[in-house]
Amino acid sequence: MADDESDLVAIRNAMFEGPNRDIYLHTGYFMNFFALVEINITYLLGLVLETREPAGFDLLVRGMDARVKVERLRKACKLKERPLGHHIKLRLNYFEQTIIPLRNRLTHAVLTQTDDEGGDGGEWLHFATLVNLSAKAGQPESMRTATLFERGRWLQLFGQDLNALLNEGFAKTLEINNPQSPVPQEGH
Repeated sequence: MADDESDLVAIRNAMFEGPNRDIYLHTGYFMNFFALVEINITYLLGLVLETREPAGFDLLVRGMDARVKVERLRKACKLKERPLGHHIKLRLNYFEQTIIPLRNRLTHAVLTQTDDEGGDGGEWLHFATLVNLSAKAGQPESMRTATLFERGRWLQLFGQDLNALLNEGFAKTLEINNPQSPVPQEGH
């Protein structure tokens, strides 16, 4: 790339002020807090397994996807007889069943804005793939912009819950006391 720094700043400003601003903003927000939750789950896994060599543990889990880390955390808790509490179980289930598939869609599709608003005045995003480059609002390949933000916000709160758990240390049962992340309703 031959662009100098001032050119890059101008290009960045134009992109972040342009029509795709919300895509970049919402996707970045979601992905940043997804990473926080994933690293906290990795940290919990290491603590439950009583890892004494962080560099070696990092070598083992680096590249392991979030779904596998959740699965391994559950198995490690059983192996070490450290049960998961009710609050953390509910949130790990939501993370695994809803958040991880959304993260995968975000990383394996091109996110675009849909051409119509679905008649409800809401903003919609579309997950474009080779076989489905365009869509209408409300179709399975689309999502409300507000929903993506809501899921990013949930990740932020769940990350804070996990941080609190890690900072408290934990007893025999791995549990989030006074969770800030809500338990999403069915279909959310």
